[in-house]
Amino acid sequence: MITLRDAPNEHHELYFRDMITCGAFLFSNPDYQEHMDYKPEEVFEAKSDDGSPTNQVYAELRFGCIWNEAQVC
Repeated sequence: MITLRDAPNEHHELYFRDMITCGAFLFSNPDYQEHMDYKPEEVFEAKSDDGSPTNQVYAELRFGCIWNEAQVC
């Protein structure tokens, strides 16, 4: 449990999980195989008047520029 200085009357419970262990579980579980995406994708929320994309969405890791730049030739 932690208490933040800005909210001394609110207590927050934190959990820690090892990222490698969680990843190994997810990638080895056949129930998730059909729901995992490995391909980078750029998603935009809207387009401007001239048709160019605006407001890029970064909701998932694969939506980010770095993953796209690393995987797209």
